[in-house]
Amino acid sequence: MARLRYLENARTGKAGTMCTHNNKLFFEDENAYINASASGQLDLVATKVAITGNLTVSGITSFDAIRVAFDQNLLEKFTVGESNDGYDVQFYGTSGSKYWKWTAASNKVAMVGDFDINGNMAITGNVTSISGSLGV
Repeated sequence: MARLRYLENARTGKAGTMCTHNNKLFFEDENAYINASASGQLDLVATKVAITGNLTVSGITSFDAIRVAFDQNLLEKFTVGESNDGYDVQFYGTSGSKYWKWTAASNKVAMVGDFDINGNMAITGNVTSISGSLGV
């Protein structure tokens, strides 16, 4: 087993140490390592990974699941699913049980809460029901 360890800004082993064949670079324990599992693929295995600083990813990033617990600014388009393979999307408001939801299976939008339009609105098709009053 190849083992690489950093201690107080000094590392053990010679500069330029090379890990060859099927060896893994282990850090502190056997549950945290870096492994080249296939040609062109590098696996970083750990229960938690902390990155300090900027991270630039070129290519496709795949996740089993992701939870982002901080503010995000998306600078490009935001796509969920693809044609004929969509997913449900739900946005929550700050007051209890208010939300906007796209349901992929029925291709419908549900909105629970107030809806304000400032500007023109065009409806193509039939309005099938209205609960409450409608001021025109």
